[in-house]
Amino acid sequence: MLVAIISLLPVALQPLPPCDVQSQVPLVQSQGTPFGRPVPKAIYDGRPAVLDAALQRPQLLLEFLTDPGTSLPEAIVAAESFRGPLAANEIGSLVRARIELDREFGMHMFGVKTGKHWSIPGGKDGKPFFAPEWTEMRGTLRSTLGQDWRIPKTQIDWPETWEQAMVAPWPWRAHQSVKRFAQSIGPTGYGAPARAWLAECSKLPLETPFDVQVYVESTMMARHLKTLEVLARWRVIALDPSFPSEAHRIAKELGEAARFSVDDEVHLACRVVAADILNASPHPAARRECASRLSTFLMQPFKQELDRTSSPPLGKEVERARTGRIPAGAVIAARRLHQAANLQHLESERYLYAKAICGLMQDPRFPSDSPLFDGGPAAGALEKRLDAWLLTLDEELQVPLEEERDMRHKLVALSK
Repeated sequence: MLVAIISLLPVALQPLPPCDVQSQVPLVQSQGTPFGRPVPKAIYDGRPAVLDAALQRPQLLLEFLTDPGTSLPEAIVAAESFRGPLAANEIGSLVRARIELDREFGMHMFGVKTGKHWSIPGGKDGKPFFAPEWTEMRGTLRSTLGQDWRIPKTQIDWPETWEQAMVAPWPWRAHQSVKRFAQSIGPTGYGAPARAWLAECSKLPLETPFDVQVYVESTMMARHLKTLEVLARWRVIALDPSFPSEAHRIAKELGEAARFSVDDEVHLACRVVAADILNASPHPAARRECASRLSTFLMQPFKQELDRTSSPPLGKEVERARTGRIPAGAVIAARRLHQAANLQHLESERYLYAKAICGLMQDPRFPSDSPLFDGGPAAGALEKRLDAWLLTLDEELQVPLEEERDMRHKLVALSK
């Protein structure tokens, strides 16, 4: 594990011999920095030897990014300049570090106040929307990524300049660097880099709950491509009672995975996993999340989103007819859940599942914003028409259901 690896390292990385200029990795001079200004030019001019060495070896890069002795500008430059590839153990180390830092950040934000841009107008008493309870933890000793540090006794302001960021608590700086590395290294598009990334992810262990979390987060870092092998594993995880958080994450991601798929089999597999979550997931939050996003299955990627994938023009592959993309099993599952909620007088779930069906079927009589349950005779009549309409769908959905059954067998076989 990353903690064990890092605990064996010296507190500060020792300077390494300068690299041959011809072998130096080009440094990315990004304008999109966390503090509105470019990275200080001195970082590029000085170019520390340890930075060059880190860019040659992924594991050393992660150690460089999380070392307390690394300055934030150097770390940001290194995170954005590395271009991979990463092996399975290196992907696992990166994601484990990000998860641990995210968890610590959620507890106490490393003693840093919420940023000004997090304040939401109209929030309770004008306070920031997200303000972790850190009071009881201030001044306490913590161990993060194998390094001991102490939470400040007094919260500091969210850094707004490089000067402030460079003196912020070490874990806050490491968190910024690791997040930037994860954003930069996650592959886009549908080509060889994304396929190589997912192939490495398939080698990750799935022996503990933390392993499962790492696997799910790692596969989601491939922003556009999903494979049948990934979806087969997602299905098993989403139906397992041991992984409520991962089931919720998968349910949230399925619609986007379908929307960006350029492979009809992958789109069909996404529909199968969605239906199975609605039918068989033991996690109510995952079922609700899945239902709320079902209409995404019928959406096409925006042109500017496709442009960012750096993939060949997709042409007609992106213009598939909506009728061939309806998640039939999910429609039937949502109808069953809607009827169950109706019998139990669960108004919010009743509305949620009916709205999901309306959004999926794109029927002009039932727009997705219909006030189905606002009360009164009109709403009652509308719901009766909806029930009658749903009963007519069985014949229309028969062929898609058979296709989904065949794909389900395929996913089950892939997951063994």
